Amino acid sequence: MAVAAYFTILKIMKTKISIYFICLAFLSIFFISCDSNDPEPVSELDNYTILAEQQIPGTTLTAKIYQENDSLFVGYNRLEIVLTKAGVKGDYTDAEIVLKPMMDMGTMKHACPIENPVAGKNIEGVFGGAVVFVMPSGDMGSWMLTIEVKDDETEESGKLDLPVIIKMPEESRMKSFSMGTDKYFVSYVQPSEPLVGINDFEVTVHKKATMMEWPASGDFTISMEPEMPDMGHGSPNNVNPVLTADGHYKGKVNFTMDGYWKINLALTIGDQTQAIDFDVTF
Repeated sequence: MAVAAYFTILKIMKTKISIYFICLAFLSIFFISCDSNDPEPVSELDNYTILAEQQIPGTTLTAKIYQENDSLFVGYNRLEIVLTKAGVKGDYTDAEIVLKPMMDMGTMKHACPIENPVAGKNIEGVFGGAVVFVMPSGDMGSWMLTIEVKDDETEESGKLDLPVIIKMPEESRMKSFSMGTDKYFVSYVQPSEPLVGINDFEVTVHKKATMMEWPASGDFTISMEPEMPDMGHGSPNNVNPVLTADGHYKGKVNFTMDGYWKINLALTIGDQTQAIDFDVTF
């Protein structure tokens, strides 16, 4: 009896030990599997700053508005808007968004150039647009950014009114000039993070038609000559900006070293030419 009981106990202990090692092996496989998974992809919006996140009054939509830089400034400001809809999984792109910036100067009001957001323009599932603010907030007046949204599926519509603070950047990112009775605004777009070597170069040109209408202008021929004033030299292999679409002119600028650069532009219509420049330090 004693021998039989001994073997019975031994058999039970072996069974428990086997179960223990099976469980241990399962847990090891689980954790190894978790560790071997690729990390979550970095969102293209991770480097953007959230301007606001609010439900659009009168709709079932919520807007999360991102700005490309830490603050809005005088010049070209890219905005990215993510819409989510109650009851719809993921980002919602079946809608129309209109931007309406307005500067209230007390005795008068005016708008500024805009690019209304389009789904997938820059990032899949995101409405990409821009506002070109033409003056800073301050003693002269204050800015309101109205975002109107219409749901094309349900015909719901509503708007957000966002007070925004517009700053002057350390290096000017917008220049204006007049040709006859027309006034134009040139905005520096890129390179936003310049590097030594060949960089994509881009500016936009808009015309002030009325206080409320600021259309894009594709009428110019632009030549470009970068220089490094402190060193007394320029750079080779630059490509003059040419019109691509909606007032955007794109080319290539070559920075042969880091430091302070001046990008000289000559904008020509017919027999009229206007010189402007942008400072770039990196």
